[in-house]
Amino acid sequence: MPARGPLETEFEHLLSLDNSKKILNKIVCRGVAFHLLSYYEEDCSHRARVAVDDNKDTVIIFDEHKCCTDSIDAFRNYISKAIMVPIKECNIKCLENEPWSAKTYDHLSKEAVSLFIQGFGNLMRQAASTGYEYFLIIGWNAEAAYGRGGETRISLPSIPAVIMAHTHPSPYCYPSGPDIESTAEFLSAGGLAELIFSTNCVSVIRLSKPLQEDDYWALIEIAKEVKKAKDDYSGYIRAINRLNMLHTIVFEIM
Repeated sequence: MPARGPLETEFEHLLSLDNSKKILNKIVCRGVAFHLLSYYEEDCSHRARVAVDDNKDTVIIFDEHKCCTDSIDAFRNYISKAIMVPIKECNIKCLENEPWSAKTYDHLSKEAVSLFIQGFGNLMRQAASTGYEYFLIIGWNAEAAYGRGGETRISLPSIPAVIMAHTHPSPYCYPSGPDIESTAEFLSAGGLAELIFSTNCVSVIRLSKPLQEDDYWALIEIAKEVKKAKDDYSGYIRAINRLNMLHTIVFEIM
């Protein structure tokens, strides 16, 4: 259980609100949509797009050719085994057209990040000002978990989730070497994005497409370079700039 205190009480209160629960559902359905699109395109061997109907917790896949219903059925069995944790059930249907509202991978991960910041960003910034590191994760079951670490480090749970965020008790939100290692493992386990909140900014490393193996190993190498750079600011920046050269990953500062 997290340590009890005023901020922990605020976390519990915020996460208990109906609006927060709605945001959790929206985030998870976008995670499901991301993986459905990846599975569907590979299984059917042609392009598709998706949309999320938040009012009905429904993921709609749009196929301009013909709906591959067998692929959708197979995905329902595949996703829980692939993620290896309980997953909130989002309804899935397929339509043989493509309206303006249809989304790509990049749209889905961007929307999930935006929803997280909209719902929980203020409290994460508040947590960053306490002098301690906090984490908040959005699980695939549409539940959230939080916790507090020390003044300079935190141990992040190594469980599959949709989004993981933690704070830096300083003005700087740029990732450390261990942060980047954590992100590599998190994304390879099916996560969409990892965020770092400071009092001044938010850094985001998120998927813009299904993770490629080369990008996973690039993240591991970048983490090593960042660790070696230590007090070498120019070396650190060179290493961090490599995040902008990856094919399936976006690095952003907000």
